[in-house]
Amino acid sequence: MRIFLIGLLILASVEVHALSVSDVRQECHGARKRVVTKVSFNLQVGGDAGVPGLLYIAVHNPTSEQATLFSPDGGWQEWEGGMLPIFQVMRDGLQDMNIEIPLGANFSKFRGHPLYVGYGLYLPGMEEHVRKWRLGLEKAREKFPDRQLYDPGDDYVRRAFVEKEMKDSERYLKVVDIAVTGCALSD
Repeated sequence: MRIFLIGLLILASVEVHALSVSDVRQECHGARKRVVTKVSFNLQVGGDAGVPGLLYIAVHNPTSEQATLFSPDGGWQEWEGGMLPIFQVMRDGLQDMNIEIPLGANFSKFRGHPLYVGYGLYLPGMEEHVRKWRLGLEKAREKFPDRQLYDPGDDYVRRAFVEKEMKDSERYLKVVDIAVTGCALSD
């Protein structure tokens, strides 16, 4: 998974499919040291509107393999492998939206680093793959009743398919580099 995220984040601004952003703003506060406290932008999903999916927001440190993802609880989570923290579950389908990301007081280490947005689609054929996975696990349990076989659950498997879809379809792009020195006084 580490290679997946690094591949996702190292690629420069790639606009594929319907994914695009506009009206990117970095909001600043402070009289002397004006620091960026929030990034907002409009996300357009075009032809992917109405398709269920998962939305991800990440900041990548270009000098290392470190990434931090924004989670639904409004906090930043360091990512060191495994499933990506989800920013938003779009069960009723993706839609164009305005996204505001509070950077937080301890965000200074990411100044100058790129902020990315991406989403994966939950496509109709994926449920059949989840069903086949479940059947395979049940057959393995029948064949090896004395072994404990790990079951991460169907939702975990669905998430894996959606993340893979995002990677394979390159449904991600760089939104902006977080301002290094803050904003101009006119902002």
